[in-house]
Amino acid sequence: FTCRPSVKQGWGCVSNPGKNLLVGCLWETEQYPWTCIWREAKENNPAALGIEFGTSPFGGPLEQIRARGKVLNRPVIEVLQADETVEKTFYLFLQKIPTNYAGVQHVEFRQGQLTITERKHSGSAE
Repeated sequence: FTCRPSVKQGWGCVSNPGKNLLVGCLWETEQYPWTCIWREAKENNPAALGIEFGTSPFGGPLEQIRARGKVLNRPVIEVLQADETVEKTFYLFLQKIPTNYAGVQHVEFRQGQLTITERKHSGSAE
């Protein structure tokens, strides 16, 4: 999937309540316009969860990806020439969370400061 053009930063988080830890990533959607969230099961039990952000929403042969052109008005591949250099940035973070953590509502990185906003707890006053 891709974010609305007005969204400048994409993010994804997973938590381990048993360890009281939250792991997340944040990226500029202009640099990485596509995100894929996948799950894997083994013997009908959850085994893995992945959040991938990148420059293409598709896998497969390069010729087939290139032939798609644009999807949702965004390019589906980024091609660099042999002597071309591109610099991109993303952020990974690890945060201690309380036992009753309700989940993440929003993540933002602005002026060198990471802000993680927790969801409201069920039954809490708004």
